[in-house]
Amino acid sequence: MIRLLVDPSTVLVRSAPKEERDLMVGAKNNWLLAFDNLSYIPESLSDAFCRLSTGGGQANRELYKDADEHVFDVMRLLL
Repeated sequence: MIRLLVDPSTVLVRSAPKEERDLMVGAKNNWLLAFDNLSYIPESLSDAFCRLSTGGGQANRELYKDADEHVFDVMRLLL
């Protein structure tokens, strides 16, 4: 219920993202990310969760461009 007050997204709970980039895209589009049924969290995803909650970022090369970079710089709440 609290999540609906803070972030009226249509996706209430999410499954674990397959890649860190998927997590960052979800964070850019929502104020609060809620995950369900995480029986195991791989180290890479655990590190990504930590960076997301403390304000870290991720940089990726822009598609179809050699020298351009797309930076995800977000800090979000996680449930």
